[in-house]
Amino acid sequence: MERNKNYITHIQLFFFVVQTQVGIGILSLPRDLHQYAKADSWISVLVAGLGSQLFIFIMYFLCKQFPYLNLYEFTSKIVGKWIGNFFNVLFVGYYLLISSLIIILYTSILKNWIYPTTPVWVMNLLGIFTILYFASQSFKIIARFYTFVSIFLIILLGLVIFSFTNVDFRYVFPVGQAGLKNILLGANQGIIAMLGFDVILVTYSLVKSESKKIIKSISLANAFVTFYYLFIVMLAVMTFSPKAMTLIPQPVLYMLKAIKFSVIERIDIVFLSVWVVSVATSLTTYSYLAAKGLSHFFKKPHQRMVPFVAVIVFVISLIPQKPSAIEAFAEFIGEVSYLFIGGIPFLLLLITLFLRKKSGELQHE
Repeated sequence: MERNKNYITHIQLFFFVVQTQVGIGILSLPRDLHQYAKADSWISVLVAGLGSQLFIFIMYFLCKQFPYLNLYEFTSKIVGKWIGNFFNVLFVGYYLLISSLIIILYTSILKNWIYPTTPVWVMNLLGIFTILYFASQSFKIIARFYTFVSIFLIILLGLVIFSFTNVDFRYVFPVGQAGLKNILLGANQGIIAMLGFDVILVTYSLVKSESKKIIKSISLANAFVTFYYLFIVMLAVMTFSPKAMTLIPQPVLYMLKAIKFSVIERIDIVFLSVWVVSVATSLTTYSYLAAKGLSHFFKKPHQRMVPFVAVIVFVISLIPQKPSAIEAFAEFIGEVSYLFIGGIPFLLLLITLFLRKKSGELQHE
């Protein structure tokens, strides 16, 4: 009965994935890529998009084996109750850590850019209120909200376009100067910034569409985000010199800060006001995924698990305070992400295909 109320269309899934992928990383992505790929950062974005698509196919083929079950339900059917629950605990912990990281980075940026004297815990509470309100809603309502606020992505892009008058195309050349190794290292940063496509593991069974339409929607969402980031990264590369790029923590904001209008003096503040919506959607998604996992364990509606998720995320978000600690935490999440978007899903897919092949051979005999 709950599933029937929560079904969404493949079009809504497109916006759900896009809103989850575009989030906290958009501000610092040009600098993160430039540390490795330099002027070839735009190539790293394209490689990251292809890499993300590979992970999407792995998760899609896994979910396709269990079209009416989500991640927390089909793990035990593949590897048994105990190992399945162990994987589920890992995924819940992973989603909680990502939610905490989103709040930490969001607070850090706003505190450094706008509210330097506001206590960290006050800023973190704003994110917690977002979790309590939005993550408590049904999946269908969340997806409808994401579809509605997707217009803000166009507004963000429109604001960034204003800085196009300050570009220098010479900064992009020569193409390929960073070398293949550094381009791939930059792509690694890009894949981490594009995280969000992994929602398919929990939401696939709640999309009321054919499997072909589901994979098409997720792939189009990933392509949209890839080219969205590609435009922003190329604009940043062409705006700042290579030396300046290494010194600027959030290139997008600095691009906008240089623009002044007679009506609006601080375009960067307007951008941050709209950007907060994208942060809220990413935070809501991962908090919702964590709450769904807890609801599976305790056999309660996910709405009753959201307060526990909010408390855990709030406590974790208070731990790293120094910039070095925040950076180390972000690097840790980036490294372990491959285990959850590629390692475990690929392992579960291999086991599923092996068991089904073996079962088919036994039946044939």
